[in-house]
Amino acid sequence: MYARDEYGIVTTIPPKHGRPTNKPPGGYYRRLMSQRIHLRPYGQRWQVETVFSMIKRNQGAVIAAHSYHARNREMRLAVLTHNIGILLVKWLFYRAFLTPFPSQS
Repeated sequence: MYARDEYGIVTTIPPKHGRPTNKPPGGYYRRLMSQRIHLRPYGQRWQVETVFSMIKRNQGAVIAAHSYHARNREMRLAVLTHNIGILLVKWLFYRAFLTPFPSQS
């Protein structure tokens, strides 16, 4: 609730936990989420979860930093390293097609 109240962050996760009903959700923020979910499409979360999973699998799921700024730097470095790794793999893959095949004479 701190992020919502202090920074005005809008939560877009649909409140679907519990038994299905036609009534609006009971809590204030759950009611807001259920009203706003139809205003903006929600369906690309799987892409973000895939990237998080790739970063955790390739670089580890542990952040050693303790302060907010150090954690932020460490996460940015992990994302930068992840992106460079993807570009490097693409570059190496496409470079293989630049070399001509040996002739069969």
